[in-house]
Amino acid sequence: MKLTPEKLTAFCAALAETCRVDKACKAVGVSRVTAYKWREVMPEFRASWDAALKVGITALEDEAHRRAFEGVAEPVVHQGQFTPLMTEELDEDGNPVLDD
Repeated sequence: MKLTPEKLTAFCAALAETCRVDKACKAVGVSRVTAYKWREVMPEFRASWDAALKVGITALEDEAHRRAFEGVAEPVVHQGQFTPLMTEELDEDGNPVLDD
């Protein structure tokens, strides 16, 4: 199977979006073996792959930081039980209301 510019673009877009080689391969209809062979023998493909992966990893790191600082508004389930979410009440000036 031949690597076309369109396949390269689609592969790299999928890799940047998912950070998963298997998903990127599926997006362009090639096996992992083929993708890794292309990477081995084509320096321009290797460079594009590395750049796409860097974009994807940066997005994952950004999301990890966002979640660490802002949290996630999803219920937490532990052993089948929901843990109630804390909601912050604000007064008319936008300041947090503290419990007694």
